Amino acid sequence: MNSSMNTNEECCEFLANLAILRQSHVFAPLPMEAVKLFAYLCTREFYKQGDYLFKAGEDDGCSYRILKGTADLILERDGKESVIRTYPKETLLGAISMLAPMPRLFSLRAASDLTAMVMTREKFSRVIEKFPELTLQVIKAVADKIGQSEKRTIEGVRKPGADIQDFLGTSLI
Repeated sequence: MNSSMNTNEECCEFLANLAILRQSHVFAPLPMEAVKLFAYLCTREFYKQGDYLFKAGEDDGCSYRILKGTADLILERDGKESVIRTYPKETLLGAISMLAPMPRLFSLRAASDLTAMVMTREKFSRVIEKFPELTLQVIKAVADKIGQSEKRTIEGVRKPGADIQDFLGTSLI
C-alpha cells in the first residue's frame, strides 16, 4: 500500500468520525473546531463475537460508539453472567468515563463481530485542555442524558410487571 492510499483512508475515517460525532448528544453542541479534534483522535477498534470491550471492575476510561454489530451488557450475579440488554449499532456508551475515573459496574461483550469508534479519557482530556470552556457543555450533555434515563426509569417502574433489570445501565451513559 502506498502512502497516498493510507492518507485517503485516514481522511475518509476522519470525515466519517466527524459526521458521527456531530450527531452525538455529547459532541454535537460543541464548536466545530473541537469536534474536529475529537474526530481526529478517535480510533476504530474491532472485536470478534465473544470479545469483551471491557469487564466489570475495570476503569478503561473509554467511550464507545458502536458502528457495526451489537454488544451485550452483562451483569455478573452469584458467579453467573446475565445479559441485561443488547445494544445496537449507533449506540454511544461510556461518556461519563471520559470525564473521571469510574470502574465499570457491568461488562460489555461483542454479541456479534463489532466495530466501535473509541475515545480515551486521555485524548478527551487533551482537547478539553485546549478548550476548557467545553467542560461545562459536556457535563450538561451527560447530565441531560442521565435525566432522560431517570425519567424513562420512573415511567417504566410505574408499569405493572416492570423488571428492575430493564432499568440497569445508566452508568454507561
